[in-house]
Amino acid sequence: MDRFFDRPNQDDVGQFRPGSSLDEFDISVLSLLARGFTSHNVAQRMYVSKTLVDACITRIYSKLEVDNPMLAVRKAYRLGLLAQDSLPDIEVPEPASEHNPS
Repeated sequence: MDRFFDRPNQDDVGQFRPGSSLDEFDISVLSLLARGFTSHNVAQRMYVSKTLVDACITRIYSKLEVDNPMLAVRKAYRLGLLAQDSLPDIEVPEPASEHNPS
């Protein structure tokens, strides 16, 4: 039970690499954020509370040293925490015609 309360010792301080301590739950949340899910949608999809997801997102921001979902996802891709093939498919609509053929 003591392992749940372990704190990093002073020798570990300053050796943190961004993203190095993201756990499987963090990566799952980030993956869903990358696909455009809101925290509410993430909570529903993972069958957990929105409060838990929001706390996880805050923790992710801190670990990755970012302050919004877009930067968190971008940094996670850059660090290799998320696979490039998990990028969301985005359909770009055709631009509207400037003239109206009547």
